[in-house]
Amino acid sequence: MRSNKLSKFVLKHPTKILNSSTFQKKNLADISPSITIPYYALTSSNEPNLKKEIFLKTDSQDIKHLKESCSLASQALKFSEKHLKVGLTTLELDELVRNFIFENNAYPSPLFYMGFPNSICTSVNNVVCHGIPDGRKLIE
Repeated sequence: MRSNKLSKFVLKHPTKILNSSTFQKKNLADISPSITIPYYALTSSNEPNLKKEIFLKTDSQDIKHLKESCSLASQALKFSEKHLKVGLTTLELDELVRNFIFENNAYPSPLFYMGFPNSICTSVNNVVCHGIPDGRKLIE
């Protein structure tokens, strides 16, 4: 069974909690032009663009891109796990992972999706839900 490094951390509640990412939509202009920015990050709408058609990825190039994106997702999880430490905030972890993804010429899909302000969803203490990174520090 794989150990879960997150399970040994609990939250310390500081007096000031940061509730939003330091990364803003205006910062999108600063990322590499080789990174494709999804439509939802470029609009002010928080509504998903639901298409009525489903496209199966069967082309060998599509399959190759899917494998690459899955590999990067795995690497991002391993990267985040290596950076977990007492005193780190989930907001700081969000910034580390976002930069890691950008450095790998990719876009963190949660960022600005339906107004979500961060690049990762994170929870602590084995809470099974989507959490928004904030300024609370992890303690052992």
